Amino acid sequence: MVGSGVEETKWVGSGHRRHGSTGLFVIIDYVFLLIFFGFLLFFLIKIPSSF
Repeated sequence: MVGSGVEETKWVGSGHRRHGSTGLFVIIDYVFLLIFFGFLLFFLIKIPSSF
């Protein structure tokens, strides 16, 4: 059920041509989240050690 819903939104939302660009945006979102969590962990580790 979940897989068919994802395919359905893929067809309706972007069509056939933009499939690659949507994949690129998904990759950018994952990279942004990784960078955000990296900074969050960095500050959580850095701040207590500075005290």
